[in-house]
Amino acid sequence: AGRLRMEHLPDFSGMTYGVLAKRLLTKQAVVLSDANPSYNAIQPHVERHQPSKTDPKKAAKALPWVHIAISNAKRVFLGIYHSISDCWLQCYLNEFCFKFNRRFERHISVNQLFTVIATNQLH
Repeated sequence: AGRLRMEHLPDFSGMTYGVLAKRLLTKQAVVLSDANPSYNAIQPHVERHQPSKTDPKKAAKALPWVHIAISNAKRVFLGIYHSISDCWLQCYLNEFCFKFNRRFERHISVNQLFTVIATNQLH
């Protein structure tokens, strides 16, 4: 699995996905997604968008790390926080992504932590 980034979205509209793609993706990006029509708004902002209609029973095999990351985040949120308000959700997502992206590092030094914070690479 590569690096993970999660963002709390106000809705699932094409306009929201288009704005997000423009802000986060490079023009050289290749995006794999399911066939939700809202994802079509990503196309103008990337080199290639590959939508794929997948049987729901086989979805976990098509994009396994997406499903693993989402289910792990849900478990963490339900197990530790019990209840999360919308105003704090993005902070919790950032924390989860920070830990997920560094899951193979044994420790993180204070220096590394300050570098991450200073360069806003929390995801």
